[in-house]
This record gives sequence, structure tokens and C-alpha cells, in this order.
Amino acid sequence: MANAEMLTMYIKKLSHPLKEIRERSLLLLLAKLKLGWELEDELSGTRELLEGILAWFQTPQQSLQSEALELLLTTIKATSESNDDSDINRYRSLNTTECVRVLLFPWVELCQSDKKTLLLVEDALRLLKSTRRCCRFIRDVFLRDFYAEIFLNRPEIIKSLLTISDGNHGGRPGEALCVLLYITKALRARLLQLSSLDLIHETNKVSEEHRDMIDDDVNLELQEIAGESHLRTPAEEDGLVVLRQLPAPLYALDTLHAVLTIMARSVVLADPVDKTEFLNVRELNTCLCLIESLVELLLDCINDSFWSMDHNAKTYRDISHKSCMVMRLMGDLLNKYRKSFFDDLDRSHHRVAWLRLTFCAEKLLHWARDSALPPTSLVNALQIAQLDPGVELFYPTLSKKIELVLQSTRITVNQEYKSKYKELKKLFSSMDGAAQFMNNKKLHKSKKVLTCIKSCIPILELFQSEHLLADMSDILVKQAKDLDFNDSDWSVARSIALSLMGHNVDWVQITFYKSLAEMVKSVLVGDENEKSLTLLCDVGILTEICCHGLSSKCKETTGLTQILDVLKQDVVLDDEGHYISRNTMQPALEPSLRRSTLQQLAVINVTDGGRLSSISGVCNQLRVYT
Repeated sequence: MANAEMLTMYIKKLSHPLKEIRERSLLLLLAKLKLGWELEDELSGTRELLEGILAWFQTPQQSLQSEALELLLTTIKATSESNDDSDINRYRSLNTTECVRVLLFPWVELCQSDKKTLLLVEDALRLLKSTRRCCRFIRDVFLRDFYAEIFLNRPEIIKSLLTISDGNHGGRPGEALCVLLYITKALRARLLQLSSLDLIHETNKVSEEHRDMIDDDVNLELQEIAGESHLRTPAEEDGLVVLRQLPAPLYALDTLHAVLTIMARSVVLADPVDKTEFLNVRELNTCLCLIESLVELLLDCINDSFWSMDHNAKTYRDISHKSCMVMRLMGDLLNKYRKSFFDDLDRSHHRVAWLRLTFCAEKLLHWARDSALPPTSLVNALQIAQLDPGVELFYPTLSKKIELVLQSTRITVNQEYKSKYKELKKLFSSMDGAAQFMNNKKLHKSKKVLTCIKSCIPILELFQSEHLLADMSDILVKQAKDLDFNDSDWSVARSIALSLMGHNVDWVQITFYKSLAEMVKSVLVGDENEKSLTLLCDVGILTEICCHGLSSKCKETTGLTQILDVLKQDVVLDDEGHYISRNTMQPALEPSLRRSTLQQLAVINVTDGGRLSSISGVCNQLRVYT
């Protein structure tokens, strides 16, 4: 039904014989016209509306006279330029509070029949037998006919729903949690409606040139309804308790605290035998959806600049205190869900719950990043989440947000966390390098392949691919002679070879030693160019073979060091300390890469007896007397 048709229907109901219907139509007309709804035919529609309002005062029992007069004034008031200027000046004069966008929703007046309905719902929620039916009535009927802010104006229903959800009323909490979720979503939608310029009457809109003077997210109408434009004193703020209204931020925080407590109790009280919990999977999903919606509502109502202002009012202090409690609870709950999942990997729903709560935790900590002391439990929980490989792999945007928010908090980051995160980043960089190495075959014919291979080494501990390691080894021990390496390139190649030979994973050592052994045999027995021995004839490589390869606990590695015996038959050490081929008596290495064993010994610290004897062992192993 179009807006104009609805207004026409409301106008006709002004003369309805039932008082309740007349009053509701009057209030709806007043609200819709304030929001900028227009009549389809302004001339005839205005005439019918004026006739209905004038007839209102002819009834024997006159009610809502002030509202009827306000509707009459709204109808007959000319939309002149002077009225626009006065409205603009009125909004411009508001001294808005940037930190609190919305504190109270507009007060909704109810007719007598609506009040009776509300009382019946409150009474029904107190009865155990009618709880489920009443919750469905609120969800499917009540929320469609009434504004959601009624539940904040008169918070008894909210309190009853929280009691039922907590299990103090008996029965399952699922229906009550579902109603709270519907109410929260309706409040967010209502907030968007009240904040939308498209739904505000033309005379209440602010010109574009003055919009920069006001926070775009501040609802001027709500601020005016909530009270004076200046900041309230503590005495004035305490008067909100007398009004018995529930501020929207406190509703979000109280409900968050209750739901987080329920979830924490469900994790702790899980039966280890039959693995049953207080909350089933469906109820757990409802809790998670409710938490996500409540966090969004809280951030819609309170700006992050709230933490940099003076909390001189009681309501502000309550918001600050309850926010810290909620963040502390969320940090503890994140740790419990993570521990529960790793204790029993079959609890995959706990892993999902942990991930969804991590998104909410990041938003809350970002919102409270200017707080003097953010809850340590929440910071630690996000640090643990940052170290989870799944977050970096599948949710890179979340990982980046967590990294930024941890850097912006006022808590000093743990040094152990920094070290672990650095290693994790190195591991992911290694994964990228391995993917590039495997996918880009053209890279294998370039010097840049050394940098790529060097970055691939850390991933070998997780990605145990012999094919990947075989390709890396083939480039180092066979193809390197054809890549025209300079001194710097050979230095990088030797560094990579030493890392593979001294790797803490046995299969990596064995695979690389096999590649070296096959290369030596192909050079000395086959037709391979002796330049392939360039890498192997380095003193550092030979030292690694003699000192660690021969003494390795792995028998396969020890057996493969027989390549030294093969080398002794063909490689000798000349008087100048260069390794040369026995058959050709020509240098086996490029002049720029020759290393003098005597020079290497001179560099070694003489006090390091063990190291010195190791180098001497290399010489003794290689020296062949003719």
C-alpha cells in the first residue's frame, strides 16, 4: 500500500466509532506527517483532514487534544521561507555531543487498548506454560504493529526475556533469545529510519551548506526529544531512572553481558561423556547473531570518541563500566572456545563460534582503542587469534584489522607474541615464495630463483613435498653452473645449501644429500662438467659434511657422506690451497670463486679449538698424496 493511500485510510478512521481506533489514527497521522509523508491530492486531502480534525473536537469525550491541535497546526502551517530559516537556525543552535549519537529513543504514547496488550504480554512472560507462545506472539505479531522503541520505553519485557534466557525461569532459552534478536534488529532498523534525511519532513531538513557543521550520524530529532542540547549534569542524568526508560547503549551492554554469560556457562558445563551442552547448535547460532547485532547497535549509538571525553554523568559512567565488563567477558569466552575446540577437534561449532566472536572482539577493541586501559583478556585473545594460521589464510582482512588495532591500543604488546607473529609472517612469506617457485617455471632459468628458493625453506617443515625440494636441489647442484652466477650469487647458493644440509627435519637433509651424491657421481663417472663441483668444493659445505653429516644421528645421512671418499679419488689440494681435479690438474672452480683453505683457517678464531680441529679434519679428508 502506498504512503498516500495509508494517509487517506488514517484520515477516514478519525471518525471511527471506536475511541481506540480514532486515537491511534490521530497519532499515526501526526507521526507520518512529521516524517514527511505527503497526501496524494494536497487540496482535497487537506480539506478532508481539516474536517476530520474539527470533527474531533465535537465528540462528547475529547481526548488527545494537544496532539489534535499539533496535527491541525502542522496541516495549516504554510511552508514559507521564514519557517525553513527558523528550523535551520533551531538545528544549527544545537550543541550536539559527538560521542553519544543516540541515548534515548523517542517516547511512544500508547492508547488504553495498547497499554492493556502490553500488560498482558508482561504477565504472560511470567508464566512458564505461556512463555513459548508469548515469545512467538511478540516476534510475529507485536513487533509488526508497534515500534521497537516501546521495549526501551517500558523495559519490563526486556528484563523478563533476559531472565528467561538465563535459565532462571526454567525451560529452553531459544525462544527468548530469538525475540531479543528480533528486537535488536528492529531497533537498528528504526534508528536508520529516524536518521534518514529522506524520511524527515522538508521543513526539518538542513541545507547542504550547514550539514558540515553537524555530525552526519547524529540524529537531530532524537537529540531534541531526548532533552536539552547542553550536556546533562549528574543530577539531571539521574532523572532518567525516574522515567524508567532504558537507554539504547545500556540495553545493548546489558543484553551482551547476559548472552556472553550464558555462552560461557554452556562451554564450562559441557558433559565430557555425551558431549551435550546447555545450548544446542541452533541456540548457539542465535546467540552469535544476537551478539553481532548488539555490537553493531552499540557502535551506532556511541562513537569511539566517547573514550576520550570526561564521563561526568552517571549514565556515561555506567556505559564505560559495563563496556569494560563486556569486553573482559568476551576475551575470556574467546579463550574458552578456542581451548574447547583444541581439546576435542570434533567440536567444530566451537571453532566457528570462536571465529565469529573474533570479528566482534576486533570491533569492540577498535571502538575502545582510546581507553586508558582496555581489558587485558580481550587484548590477549586477539593476540592469540592473530597467531592462528586460519585467520591469516582465510580471513586476511580480519588479520590486518587485528594487527592495526593491537598497534593502536595503549597496552604494551607482549614480546613473546611479537616473536611468534614474526615467525608466522615469515612462514606465510615462505608459502608465497613456494607458490611462486612451483607456478613460474620461467623463474628457474633466472638468477632471481635463488631469492625464491631461500624464501621457500621455512615452509618445508609443514609442506613436506619431496617434489618441491627435488626441484630446489636440482637448481642448486646441477643447473647453477649454467646460470652465470657472480660471487654474490654463489654466496647465496652456499647459504641455501647449508640451510638444507643442517635442516632440523631429517627427510630434508636426506633428500639434499642424495642430490649432492648423485651430482658427484655424475661428474666423476659420467660426462658432467666439473664446474658442477663449484658449490660442493666450498670449505663451508665440506665442513658441514665432515662435522655434522658424518656425526648425524640419521644413518641415511651418514651413509650419503661417502661422497667425500669419491672426491678423494679425483680432487686434490694443491700447494696454494686450491681444490683441483686429479685427472686434469686444472682448477675446478672459477677464479673469482676459489677459496684458500689456509686463508679460511686464518680467519677462524684460534681459541675455538673444536672448530679448528673440524677444519683440519676437512683438509685431512681431502688431502691425497700422490
